[in-house]
Amino acid sequence: MKAFLEPVIDERRRMKLAGDRLPDDALQWILEKAEAAGITSITDLANMQLLLTMAAIHTTTLTTTRILYDLVAHPETVADLREEIRTVLKDNNDVMTTKALFDMKLTDSVMRESQRSRGQNPEDNGALYTPSNLFEPQKFDPYRFYKLRTTDTPDPIGYKSREQYQFVSVTKESMSFGLGRHACPGRFFAANEIKLILARILLEYDIKMPDGIETPYSNCSVGVTNGTDPTKKILLPWTIGLVTLLLICHRMSKIGRRPKDYPPGPPTLPLIGNLHQVPREKVHLQFQKWAEEYGPVYSLILGTKVLVVLSSDQAIKDLLDKRSGIYSSRPDMYLGSMVGGGFRMLLMEYGETWRMLRRIVQNSLNIKAARTYVPYQDLENKAMLVGFLEQPALFMDHIRRYTNSLSTQMMFGFRTTSLDDPKLKRLYHGFEQFGKVLGAETAALVDLFPILRHLPDILLPLRRHAKELHKTECDLFVGHYTDTKRRLKEGKAKPCFCVDLVRAQEQEGFSDEMAAYVSGSLLEAGSDTTSATLFGFVQALLCFPEVVKLGQAELDSVCGNRLPDLNDLPNLPYIRGCMKESLRWMPTVPLGVNHAVIRDDEYMGYKIPKGAGVMWNVWAIGHDPKRHPDPQRFDPARWAHDSQTSAEAANNPDATKRDHFVFGAGRRLCQGMHIADRSLFLAISRLLWAFDFRRPVDETTGQEIVPDVDEVTEGLFMAPKPFKAHIVPRSEYKAQRVREEWGKMAERLDSELQWKDVPEGLIWRDYEPIGTQK
Repeated sequence: MKAFLEPVIDERRRMKLAGDRLPDDALQWILEKAEAAGITSITDLANMQLLLTMAAIHTTTLTTTRILYDLVAHPETVADLREEIRTVLKDNNDVMTTKALFDMKLTDSVMRESQRSRGQNPEDNGALYTPSNLFEPQKFDPYRFYKLRTTDTPDPIGYKSREQYQFVSVTKESMSFGLGRHACPGRFFAANEIKLILARILLEYDIKMPDGIETPYSNCSVGVTNGTDPTKKILLPWTIGLVTLLLICHRMSKIGRRPKDYPPGPPTLPLIGNLHQVPREKVHLQFQKWAEEYGPVYSLILGTKVLVVLSSDQAIKDLLDKRSGIYSSRPDMYLGSMVGGGFRMLLMEYGETWRMLRRIVQNSLNIKAARTYVPYQDLENKAMLVGFLEQPALFMDHIRRYTNSLSTQMMFGFRTTSLDDPKLKRLYHGFEQFGKVLGAETAALVDLFPILRHLPDILLPLRRHAKELHKTECDLFVGHYTDTKRRLKEGKAKPCFCVDLVRAQEQEGFSDEMAAYVSGSLLEAGSDTTSATLFGFVQALLCFPEVVKLGQAELDSVCGNRLPDLNDLPNLPYIRGCMKESLRWMPTVPLGVNHAVIRDDEYMGYKIPKGAGVMWNVWAIGHDPKRHPDPQRFDPARWAHDSQTSAEAANNPDATKRDHFVFGAGRRLCQGMHIADRSLFLAISRLLWAFDFRRPVDETTGQEIVPDVDEVTEGLFMAPKPFKAHIVPRSEYKAQRVREEWGKMAERLDSELQWKDVPEGLIWRDYEPIGTQK
């Protein structure tokens, strides 16, 4: 037993540490109670499980079998039992609730009578064979205890409550389950389990004695235990088996259908629901069409799963924000979680581990603590400007290096100095592949039909690919994290998130792999999403050239011949509009990352069932013409009177005042959005201050090339596919100023272009280091 359970227990402990959903079973109950009591030995845990298994499985099996033997010997009771079961099911919406099981009083009577007459330990029931206690005690009467509980039949014992005649009751007259402190604690579970078994058998089968046998079966005794003879047989006629098959087919036909009380949605097909209607490409456009047709809250039936789609700002505010306590979990994403080994915060279920990690992230990335990273943003922004100046054709690579190096500094304290950095390429390739796994049809099918998970890797190659991705990214993230721990130990670590994470790890005791994935996931998020937004901004400048002129006019008026800095933000409303419009016009997560509701809920008169995925339809809301007139147009002026930061807009109690939904909602709201706001502002303002953005010209036709805004990457994350742009300095003066600014920053770097010492507050003129505020 120990050898069998040890790997299972180790896996349960890993799942708990990773924040995965733990099984709701007896072993898990034992582990939790044992942990609270300080019991950790595998041997002790195995003994507990073995004792429970012997006590529960054998006694429940024998008791249920004995009841069936008694029923075939008294077939006149079966019709009444079936009628009772059908009635309680009808009264409880065809669900075997706890109330339904309690209301099965005739079934309970049969169970107690069988237990009384032929229980596990006959001596314990001697009192119930006494004529003074029961009328005709030698007779098997299936209705005996039903009458005592539901009619005015005289009570021979005189209990204070007639509920003492239940199957689970323990009294000095009925001790099959023990007495007092030694009464079986699992008897209530056993009673419900037996009722469920009997209900299924009686509704779907006829039972009778084999032909030629009329005498009821006797018990066989083993020591003090009164057992059921396992050599005996009863008949389940094949015609009832056919009925069972038809019932199974009927139930399978309900898979894929939308219950009437669910939110509306497109018509479904049996088994697959709406799966056939979800396109392989441009999925966000189809979800937008459904929002226009079915309203702000609609549902999709995807095989065995339900997806509720929120396509209005108010629905997101009402559910994901105001009811975040039940809408903050994640659906089970089998292959996506496998890529992260269960440690990626993005996909973690809502639980203690996720909450612990969220607190750690919040402590290091909150709006005050993040001021520490302002020098990093200034440095990397100026490095990007020089890259645009020297290699304008590689502008997308310079943007990637900008956002990645900023993220590596914030997370681990080192810079990414080259476009050819192998770790940079591994990160972007890995994140791209992770997004493709999440968005793959195979991943969706495995989630919607979990039985497919049992396929071998040869028939499920995407799982093999997910395992390989996990190994690759785990090596990358753990390498970054352990290097930072080493630098911290040597006293060489720069201010970064991992410095705080190492301290938290010492207090909380989680593994290096989990710590590495927390910091690595933030590295991915900071690198890829901000770069994708800036790609969209540059593309918008080529599609709407008037934005370039209007933005430059504002910058020239406010900043003149100096580079913009963060103190200029309040005075640059059009540039702020460019930031907001970039996030609205080309959202990096057009369909968000699905939440999951952890219990049944109701909204707008519709039922939202427990376990349903809940999508926030970012694209549809951002491109709703009622909310944003002419939504296909990139128009920063639409935000002229909105001075909110992303965090302020997300927390505005008026849902209509929220600018965009890229950073999520509720308790899953991105904690680094104020950092992203600053990075976007510095990039957008300084690029427009220093450069002109023009459409390239086709050398063959002489015509300007306008990027196709519909050419975007597919998967969970969206960005424009590579495109060309003609980028030139606005003047020689501005080009020289860019070089000078970078030259000043380079003086602060060593021979490997890493910081010598990190200064405080390079570009925020009123910046104060953390700890000095009054």
